[in-house]
Amino acid sequence: MGFANQAVGVRSTAMGFANFAQTDDSSAMGFANQALGANSTAVGFANQAVGARSTAMGFVNQAQGDNSTAVGMQNSANALNATAMGMQNQALGNDSTAMGRSNTAQLRGTAVGFQNQALGDDSTAMGRSNTAQLRGTAVGFQNQALGDDSTAMGRSNTAQLRGTAVGFQNQALGDDSTAMGSGNQAQGNDSTAMGSGNQAQGNDSTAMGRSNTAQLRGTAVGFQNQAQGDDSTAMGSGNQALGVDSTAMGRSNTAPQFRGTAVGFQNQALGDDSTAMGSGNQALGDDSTAMGRSNTAQLRGTAVGFQNQAQGNDSTAMGSGNQAQGNDSTAMGRSNTAQLRGTAVGFQNQAQGNDSTAMGSGNQATGTASIAIGNQSVANSNNSIAIGSTASAGAVDGIAIGRNAQVTAPNSVAIGAGSVANGANTVSVGALGQERKVVNVAPGIIAPTSTDAINGSQLSALINQLFATGICSITGATVTCGNIALGNGANPTGVGAIAIGNNAATNANNAIALGPSSQALHPNSVAIGAGSVTTAANTVSVGAPGAERRITNVATPILPTDAVNKAYVDGIGAVALGAANAYTDAQVNQLRGEAFAGIASAAALLPIVPARSGETTFNIGFGSYSGYSAVGVAMAHQAGPIVIDAGASFSSAGSPLVRLGLGFRF
Repeated sequence: MGFANQAVGVRSTAMGFANFAQTDDSSAMGFANQALGANSTAVGFANQAVGARSTAMGFVNQAQGDNSTAVGMQNSANALNATAMGMQNQALGNDSTAMGRSNTAQLRGTAVGFQNQALGDDSTAMGRSNTAQLRGTAVGFQNQALGDDSTAMGRSNTAQLRGTAVGFQNQALGDDSTAMGSGNQAQGNDSTAMGSGNQAQGNDSTAMGRSNTAQLRGTAVGFQNQAQGDDSTAMGSGNQALGVDSTAMGRSNTAPQFRGTAVGFQNQALGDDSTAMGSGNQALGDDSTAMGRSNTAQLRGTAVGFQNQAQGNDSTAMGSGNQAQGNDSTAMGRSNTAQLRGTAVGFQNQAQGNDSTAMGSGNQATGTASIAIGNQSVANSNNSIAIGSTASAGAVDGIAIGRNAQVTAPNSVAIGAGSVANGANTVSVGALGQERKVVNVAPGIIAPTSTDAINGSQLSALINQLFATGICSITGATVTCGNIALGNGANPTGVGAIAIGNNAATNANNAIALGPSSQALHPNSVAIGAGSVTTAANTVSVGAPGAERRITNVATPILPTDAVNKAYVDGIGAVALGAANAYTDAQVNQLRGEAFAGIASAAALLPIVPARSGETTFNIGFGSYSGYSAVGVAMAHQAGPIVIDAGASFSSAGSPLVRLGLGFRF
């Protein structure tokens, strides 16, 4: 029907002008259409339906493949089951679809919109100016799904192999990467960049938020964070995790070294394995820790709190304003300072000496290995210790314990409030006018080498033993009440006898022989001088028959029993010239007895102290006092810390005066 139409095939139809229906059941309708394939249809102007069962409708469309469809204007459906609809679309691959304007679709591809290209098998490009490769999906405006199985959606996004780019100007360049938002780049394999202007540059990296950057396995989340080190993490705002395994979280934190951690505000973890947390902290050395606000820590140091400085290696500063300046030092509390291996704890303490300790408030330990504990105590010498308020240990090895206790001499100890130790190698429990008792003292060991202190009960027992008979013998550290023998061959016989001198001997109770070869042979008698011999009981002998001695320097008698001197006797004789000789003799004898008694009452005993432990010292003294004369003997023995002395003075009237003493040296 029409003009110049040809219906050649069986049941074919050609209608219009110059249409050609070549094959069976084909239809060509319109102007210059060609239905060349079996069961094909060409309708419109200059359309070609070449493939079997193909359809070309509109203006200059081509349906080349079997079962293909080209509808619209200048569309091409060139492959099996292809569909091209709209204007200037190309469905080039089998089962492909191109719809809209100027779209291109390859095998099983779908291109819908304007100037989209579904170039890869099973790809999809929808919108405007999108490109999709093998199994890729590009949806929106100017998106490129260039890699297999990639997805680009939005505007101006690019996705590589299995990548996903969604939003505006995102790039998922790494395999299996994801870029979502605006201006993000996921450059590494398996990387993720989400938000605005983020860069996930390394494999397995994540950058989320705005203007963040992450390297290999790094994570940057927030605003302008940089996770530049491998496996690093930067989260918050303006953080830099530059070292491997480093972490920077919060705002403006920096962790540039290996495994560093900076969390909070403007913290710096500058050493390997360092940690800075809080605000304005600096962990400068490896393995250092600075936490709180404005703290600083060096190598392996720890600074926690406010404005603390752990300046020494392995030092610790905790609290507020503390300075651990020396290696291995510790400063804790407020405004404390510690030097090498020093410890300062509390408020304004100073451990200035090496290995020193200052604890409490305002204490100073300036000596090496010194200790100051309390309030404003001072230990300013090596190995000194001051414990208590205002205690002071100002000498080497000195110890002051108690409020205002003071040590000024080396190796001395002051114990108790206000105690003063001003002598070397001493222990003081008080001060002049402020003496104290020492109570609850355990019994000490009494031995030649013992340096133990003894208590009151031990001293009481010893005194009771010494005074049980009045006279005791001393051998070493053993005290035995009884006789006293001093000298080579001395032999006291009798109870309470004393023999002093080489070969001195007694042979009666309470007899005393003083001098070499002296003999007191009668009870309560005294022989004084070398070779002296007693002749009766209760007498004092200063010589022997044929070897008599004078007693000189005898004072004028006062008491009735005082001894008399020659001048006194001559005076009495001048007054009593008329008395009978018998009366005179009796009076002289009486006065002589008085003179002997006077000698005893004016006895002179010299105190002596042995030079060394285990030694015994002995002396004989002749003295006078207010014109009275006497003969005295004394001895002393040192037994460990105990000093025992005994002495006796003797008058010619036979009344001895005995003295015993006990002392302690420590």
